[in-house]
Amino acid sequence: MSAPAALETRATDVMAPRPPWGTEGTVSKQLVVELLNAGLEALHTNPAVAKGYFSRARSAMLDGLELPGVDGNARYSTAGGLVAWRAKRVEAYIEANLAKHISVRELAAVVRLGPRHFQRAFRTSFGVGPHAYLMSRRIKRAQEIMLQMDAPLSQIALAVGFSDQAHLTTRFRRQVGVTPALWRRERSVCFDAAGRGNPYAGSANRPKALQAAEGLSAH
Repeated sequence: MSAPAALETRATDVMAPRPPWGTEGTVSKQLVVELLNAGLEALHTNPAVAKGYFSRARSAMLDGLELPGVDGNARYSTAGGLVAWRAKRVEAYIEANLAKHISVRELAAVVRLGPRHFQRAFRTSFGVGPHAYLMSRRIKRAQEIMLQMDAPLSQIALAVGFSDQAHLTTRFRRQVGVTPALWRRERSVCFDAAGRGNPYAGSANRPKALQAAEGLSAH
């Protein structure tokens, strides 16, 4: 087998599913070095081939190597699930975009996986599918806002990504067992008209998502 063909075979092998890190991590690192060197050698004579080598090296680095700050064994803590860096990245993306429409395809793209593979791995890691997890996080965020201020439920619904108050109420009751209005009353969360005791009373201090929702409801 020629050197390029052998390297191509190893590049394919390194991205196959593997057990927790052991001596195999060293082999993967060596492969990345070889792929980069091969790309540099081909760069001036055949840019297309060089690009292929660089692309393989990048994929191997993303999918086959330990990333900074991530424990190698923790990456495979749940067999068949998302590796730790992917789980953290998708969690952070969801938290930062709760007020927006988020599709499974969009989440899969964030962690460079196909939608079907992503959904299976996500369910294994989090115990529920992406949609159920997203709904749960929206309900949790709504609860946090209700505990912080007396904003109208219609605005809170928009701020956490629901289409309207009715949508929030339906999902909230399904998950919590009571309506958001009753849940709020039971916790006696009330602020006077001046907003005393409410750290978010000033418009400049109110959560950005809620400020945006207020703007939408005003039109």
